[in-house]
Amino acid sequence: MSATSLIVITLGGLWMALWKTELRMAGIPLVGLGLLMAVGFQQPDILVSAEGKLVAVRGDDGRYHWSGRTPRYTVETWNRRNGDTPGLQPMVCDLLGCVAQTGTINVVVSMTRAGLEDDCARADILIAQFPVRGALRRACATPVLIDIFDTHRQGAHAIYLEEGRPPYIRTVAEERGQRPWSVREAQ
Repeated sequence: MSATSLIVITLGGLWMALWKTELRMAGIPLVGLGLLMAVGFQQPDILVSAEGKLVAVRGDDGRYHWSGRTPRYTVETWNRRNGDTPGLQPMVCDLLGCVAQTGTINVVVSMTRAGLEDDCARADILIAQFPVRGALRRACATPVLIDIFDTHRQGAHAIYLEEGRPPYIRTVAEERGQRPWSVREAQ
């Protein structure tokens, strides 16, 4: 459930609770609207933590599959937030990285530079747990590349996939905005 739908439901409920006259019935459409908004809320298909060390990919079974060694607290928080059942569904990993598939999209988590060339060739979405800049980045043909610098500057990433469209990426920095206490990119 999104925060917006929760706010609309709460306002509708408060409206019905506070009014003593027939005006209280005006809260019913607000509650209904909030419930409709909650039903239409789309969970992210891929989550990347702010440190870039934890990646979750929603599999065809509807559950998140986790990369490598996962911080238990973050996994539990993300599971609760997304209405997923507790437990760990690991990705297929080796010493160089992890792979997962969601629909027709190949998601690769690259843990070392040693496997980067192969990862770039087979990934539709590549999350690198190290910096990928300059010639390395230009040589990588993957449509979406998120490296450790991206996560440090923009915070956690949520990636939404829709058939026939490019991936839609939302970051914490976009949600947070430019506030005096926010970390800013160098100009």
